[in-house]
Amino acid sequence: MARAVTAALAVMILAGISARGAPDDAKKTPKAQFQAVLDEYQKAQQEFMQVYSKAKTDEERSKLFNDKYPQPSAYADRFMAIADAAPDDPAAVDALVWCVQLANGGPNALKAMVRLAQKHADNAKLGTAVTGIAYSYAPAAETLLRAVIEKNRDRTARGTATLVLAQYLNRKIELIRALNENDKRQGQFEQFLTTQGYDKDAIARLKTADSTALATEVESLFAKVEKEYGDVVAGRDTLGKLATAELNEIRNLGVGKPSPEISGADLDGKPFKLSDYKGKVVVVDFWGDW
Repeated sequence: MARAVTAALAVMILAGISARGAPDDAKKTPKAQFQAVLDEYQKAQQEFMQVYSKAKTDEERSKLFNDKYPQPSAYADRFMAIADAAPDDPAAVDALVWCVQLANGGPNALKAMVRLAQKHADNAKLGTAVTGIAYSYAPAAETLLRAVIEKNRDRTARGTATLVLAQYLNRKIELIRALNENDKRQGQFEQFLTTQGYDKDAIARLKTADSTALATEVESLFAKVEKEYGDVVAGRDTLGKLATAELNEIRNLGVGKPSPEISGADLDGKPFKLSDYKGKVVVVDFWGDW
């Protein structure tokens, strides 16, 4: 009898140990590791915003931001570590996407973009990742965008990548223009480009790139988004509306283009149109009061 009771207790104790150990083992999986870091980051953001919202002066808010804001790059490092440890696990895609969003153009962002382009360009989740590189200057960003357009079958991901690629190439034209200007800041500008993944040869190629051909591609890409992905939802707008606005700026608001018509009332309430002053020098001051 005593042996039976002892055996039963042993089984219960082992079962309890197993039950308590299961969550710990689960945390060791890439998916659980990813979720734990994500939860920690989101909680830190929420806690910071609660404190920040109670600050009463700009000085307080500035100090809080400098001292207490959760540093995204630190979390990006942890997401990259997860992806490095389990590169073939599905959680690696999530980790790399968040790394792109949080690394703010740093080395891990470049590394994550290259890996996503090479191994996961067909994954539908990359619709989120390409949105996060809308303002990148890195060549790795262009590589990722073109890979998603070519390989991804998800319409939202493909359409978003097409829009963002057009925006990226538009900024690339600005880079070419800036590199070819005789400016004292050239050294600093080239140093910035090295942080984005350019080497000396790549910078030299950028200086001689054909801006006209790029401008043609930019307009073609925006037109494609407008035609093929116009109904795809993008935040509060659609990809079509965003592309149309970009095309309007290219076709009607660029330097050297005729000014669009402006009509209104002057300070005396008299109606007028900008075209009334055609041939004269006119200063137009746009302002708002919110």
